[in-house]
Amino acid sequence: MGKITVRQAQDYLDALGYRLSNDGIPGPKTQAALGQFRRDHHLPDNLTEQELFLLLRQEAGKPEEKTQNPQGFWENIRYFSREEPGIACPCGRCGGFPVEPGEELMEAADGIREELGPMVPSSTVRCQAHNDELPGSVKNSRHILGKAMDFSCPKATPERIAECLERKKNEGTIRYWYAMSGGWYHFDVE
Repeated sequence: MGKITVRQAQDYLDALGYRLSNDGIPGPKTQAALGQFRRDHHLPDNLTEQELFLLLRQEAGKPEEKTQNPQGFWENIRYFSREEPGIACPCGRCGGFPVEPGEELMEAADGIREELGPMVPSSTVRCQAHNDELPGSVKNSRHILGKAMDFSCPKATPERIAECLERKKNEGTIRYWYAMSGGWYHFDVE
């Protein structure tokens, strides 16, 4: 279940106190509630609808049903699902999962999200061909091993994100991190 439906968004908004009926219709009341959620959480206007819906789900603390993968750890991951945008390789040629996201990676992402609030992954798993096409990407990127994630946290300050990632590195939860342009960050695990 990669996309969050209007009905799910209405359910999340209602759980957060925005009082909506769950009719699945993206009418003016739903749009107004989404706008108020965006303002209440100081979210940028350039979030896609899907990113906004994912943040709604995370803020409401309602995990989606997870699809089992060969490692079988997804039922323990609270804030992310294998099918959501930013987890699979987006190239359209490799089937999305030339390798599975690692359990250690997803547990680290859950811990970061727990501390910083809503977190939007932009790139997790990549096939080698897609990785090679990306400007600035290294040939041996940990994304091709399912051991890296690029993300943003729209509600957290850069200082707070850096502090969290540095602490996670010192604790051994993550191996390496760095800030990218535009409010995006990278971290990877062993």
